[in-house]
Amino acid sequence: MINVVTAIQLLHIIYIPFLTLDRTMYGHVLVITFPILLFTCWKSLKQTRYFKLIIMYFCVLLASILFLQSSSISIFPRFASPLLILASIEEKERKYFKWIFYVLIVFFIANAFLAIIERITYTHYIEYDMENSMFADQVALGELNDNAFRSFALFGHPLWNANIMAFMSFMFYYCSDLKRNVRFYLLLLGIISLFCFNARGAIIISSILLIPTFKDYIKHSKYKIFTLLLVGFCILWSVLNFHRIGGRFIDSGVVDDSSIVRLYTINEFINMPFENLLFGGYEYEYGENGYLEIIMTYGLIIGGLKIVAELFFGYKFISNNNKKIRWIIFLSVILIGSTNNNLYGGRVFPFYLLCLAYIENYSNRRIVSNHRSYILDIRTNHSFFHRRT
Repeated sequence: MINVVTAIQLLHIIYIPFLTLDRTMYGHVLVITFPILLFTCWKSLKQTRYFKLIIMYFCVLLASILFLQSSSISIFPRFASPLLILASIEEKERKYFKWIFYVLIVFFIANAFLAIIERITYTHYIEYDMENSMFADQVALGELNDNAFRSFALFGHPLWNANIMAFMSFMFYYCSDLKRNVRFYLLLLGIISLFCFNARGAIIISSILLIPTFKDYIKHSKYKIFTLLLVGFCILWSVLNFHRIGGRFIDSGVVDDSSIVRLYTINEFINMPFENLLFGGYEYEYGENGYLEIIMTYGLIIGGLKIVAELFFGYKFISNNNKKIRWIIFLSVILIGSTNNNLYGGRVFPFYLLCLAYIENYSNRRIVSNHRSYILDIRTNHSFFHRRT
């Protein structure tokens, strides 16, 4: 059941042609399968250190959906299912999840190359719902100015793509199941793809996080000169072809209408009535910050609990014990998601939790034979999620 729900979650996030027929179907399937998943994972969930917090988070999600916002109930399993999977993954042998790990690698590579090809040819190869202004506006901008063109690739909206590709890049780099050079090339491919999505916030934040990551690779690399030449070539190529992969920097720099809207969002939040600040229900005009949107919609009481819980899960469920690595992975989703409204929607953060389960947690744990199939941390030799017995 865990694999089935994971597959449905992936199909709900990834945009490929046959999914455009009826995307709401996948939301309904998630709702139907959630009770079965909950029953399957209940024993493991009760053993987690954060059982009470997870249950409280579920209650907050239900309250926000049923009472504070008239949205589909399918939003609930989008967020709740990945947490259940994370809680139960330690009870399962790694071989059962291996295929998902490699499926995610294939999607990552395919998404990156499709983004690059789309950017070079100025063509979107997957048909999207042009009645949705979220896509139509981006296409219109690209038609007016080549430098404003943004790849859609497999994940749809360029801001979703940029956020997802950024945290997947860093997860794969710090993945112990892959050779160091393979991890580095995946990281480099992911970073290059960010320019194709023309997401300036993602490019700036990822570049900053790339500094300690690149320093780590050079430190442990046997081919330091070759690595430096390779990265230097990529940077030189990027500069010489900047108008083709990062055009919005050339045309508008860091500040333009898009940046101004984000300032309007902050100003609107500051001037929001106190009652709406506490209890939500504010009908905002600008929404370019996910956390501010959550508070304006749900209020500090419910929205604040939701934000704190997600920040806690997003950091604590990283299995790697190296604090620097944990912060790089964590910030790659939280900081980039804070530059737009990604963290308000039901795609980026749930997918981040799934990637924690099948890339980061999966690769940093091993089964200890003859120990009742508990997966133990490879460094500290104790279970991260479960209490010691």
